Amino acid sequence: MAYQTRDRDSGDRDQRRLHWITAVMLLALLVVVGRLVQLTLGQGEELEEIARKQHVVREPLPGIRGAIYDRDGVALAVDHDSVCAFVSPNEVKPEERDRVADILAGILDISREHIHATLQRDSYFSWLSRQLEDKEVLALREADLPGVYLREESARLYPQGETAAHLLGFVGVDNQGLEGLELVFDEKLTGEDGWILRLRDATGRTLYPLGESGQPPRQGNDIYLTIDSRYQHIVERELARAVEKNNALGGMAVLMDPANGDLLALANYPTFDPNNYGDFSPSIWRNRVITDIFEPGSTIKSFTIAGAIDSGRITPETVFDTPEATLVTGTRIKDSLPHASQLTVTGIIERSSNVGALQIGLEMGRELLHQTLTDFGFGEPTGVGLPGEVGGLLRPADKWYPLDTACASFGQGIAVTPLQLVTAYAAIANGGILVTPRLVLREKDAGTIIEENEIEVKRRVISAETSRLLREILIGTVDHGLSVQAGDSGYLAAGKTGTAEKIGPEGYLDRRYIASFVGFAPADDPRLVLLIVVDEPNPIYGGGPVCGPAFSRIARQVLALEGVPAPGALTARLVRAETPELLRSPLTEDTPVALGLNARQAAALLSAGGVTASLYGSGDVKAVIGNSSDSETNESYTITLKAG
Repeated sequence: MAYQTRDRDSGDRDQRRLHWITAVMLLALLVVVGRLVQLTLGQGEELEEIARKQHVVREPLPGIRGAIYDRDGVALAVDHDSVCAFVSPNEVKPEERDRVADILAGILDISREHIHATLQRDSYFSWLSRQLEDKEVLALREADLPGVYLREESARLYPQGETAAHLLGFVGVDNQGLEGLELVFDEKLTGEDGWILRLRDATGRTLYPLGESGQPPRQGNDIYLTIDSRYQHIVERELARAVEKNNALGGMAVLMDPANGDLLALANYPTFDPNNYGDFSPSIWRNRVITDIFEPGSTIKSFTIAGAIDSGRITPETVFDTPEATLVTGTRIKDSLPHASQLTVTGIIERSSNVGALQIGLEMGRELLHQTLTDFGFGEPTGVGLPGEVGGLLRPADKWYPLDTACASFGQGIAVTPLQLVTAYAAIANGGILVTPRLVLREKDAGTIIEENEIEVKRRVISAETSRLLREILIGTVDHGLSVQAGDSGYLAAGKTGTAEKIGPEGYLDRRYIASFVGFAPADDPRLVLLIVVDEPNPIYGGGPVCGPAFSRIARQVLALEGVPAPGALTARLVRAETPELLRSPLTEDTPVALGLNARQAAALLSAGGVTASLYGSGDVKAVIGNSSDSETNESYTITLKAG
């Protein structure tokens, strides 16, 4: 009986223990269930976000930058595919960091210390290098390093190389505009960034995209310029030729359509390649056409005379005494070249007489002369819209003394930018209207025009009649004045030379000059205005011999591309094509080849048309003698011009 009682007590204890264990387990289960309910209902979204961040990464997709085109749609700046490298430091095991850093430093142009510091970060994304070279991409792929990835992105390309470099500027490594038009229109050119979600495994490795989630990048707007890449190339080539031939420091050139102010070309030399702008000194990046000023010298005389004629104070035939030198408030001012003791206004321009110009300026008075220069746009920026444009130097009229007025009349004591000067001459060429230079034609978004820039007329500065008289006067400077080197283009040209002393901290510099020529062609119906400026030519420094030949070569090529026929060349082609029998016998005065033209111009025109021309005498052509070759096709022949 006693044993039975002990067995029963033991069974009761086991039963109670089981009940307690069961109760504890049920309580624990309730706690777990309660916690699960709490997490699910109270912190479910928070935990889901933590899990998502651990396994999903948002990868940026840079927006595509808009392109820059010339007026005919030739690409000047575009985006192209490039490869970049980045690292996920959290995917690189600590024991692997030294090896990975050593290999990356050997492939990329990055120090080992910098790479090692990057690998220490608590991050899943850090840039290593952008715009990789092909050999770097190949080496990284062969290395197959943990946590190191390659990705395609957009990078800027300037397919024309150095062409229009100072206008276009360039972008930084993140495709942000840093200079030139890339900076001015950075906001419009920059596209909108997109993004994509990618899955990550437990080790942190980036895997495939998460479904179709994300947002594609958007391309920025495209900009179309007034620049013609053909003309830009011609201007840059001829400017470089002028600078190098004359042993000069550098040069600038601007080509404009006088009718609407369109900039057709704008060049600086030396230049740079925006694809590799870091290889050049920052001083070469500067667009000196709008940032640098110089004394214009004799090129300003055209505006002095324009204001005097327009106000009725003189005519082209008004005669002035022009001694070799004269005194103005005790300061001796002289001319550099000999001329007659009396000159008409036309003669003053043709012989570029400072003594004659200052007399006209003093007769105008400081207020009228100053107002004339102001009306032509000097003393204020042109408004072209390029960064860094300055307004030149034109002191207030009430600060001028008689000597200031005299000097300003022939281009001393004032300073201009090349763009100001060519814009002012465009007003002479187009009938007297000052037009704001236009550089951008239109802006497009996905092929649709969203903005079209209109021609901006500022004001009338001289009458149409004064403009006509000035054009005739300036034709004379090219025909038989000091600008004859600019008359070999094959087209009737008009313009003015300038030879200005350079200024240093203590005054004018000895035998250091800026040579220039600005003109337009054809003079009777101007299609272009062109300025050539050469800095410190040596040993010859006159504007005519230094800049005139470049003007002629540029004008001839551009006008030919514009489809403007050169009179002599057209006549020569007519003779060859329509009346070849004339070439089998001496030509007479009735033959329609160059008769009535200036002999020098006729020879240049015929040469441009492929005709070998010999010149005897000077003045207008009075007789033409032709000699054909033995070829039945008459592809080669010579013409002798007799002038009288």
